[in-house]
Amino acid sequence: ADLKSGDAKERERSILALAAMGPKASSALGALAPLLKSDPSPRVRICAVVAVASVARTNQDAVAPLRKAMSDPDPRVRAVAAQALKVLEGGAAAD
Repeated sequence: ADLKSGDAKERERSILALAAMGPKASSALGALAPLLKSDPSPRVRICAVVAVASVARTNQDAVAPLRKAMSDPDPRVRAVAAQALKVLEGGAAAD
């Protein structure tokens, strides 16, 4: 799995594999931040939002990068970031 692959689908797979690991992959948070901020693929940025929310050891570790994602040019990225923030900040029911 390669976060720096030239292939967006490969980056997506790598990011989602980290997300599935949860907090055990918290050391990858630093590598996810640049993808969340500036990957050319909106789908990769969406995957990065999910991964940041999943791997952060604490909600606070995830909130700052997710708030930055709220200014993403793609509305889908902003929507996923908003949902992740709601969940992390306790504003959404877990069902």
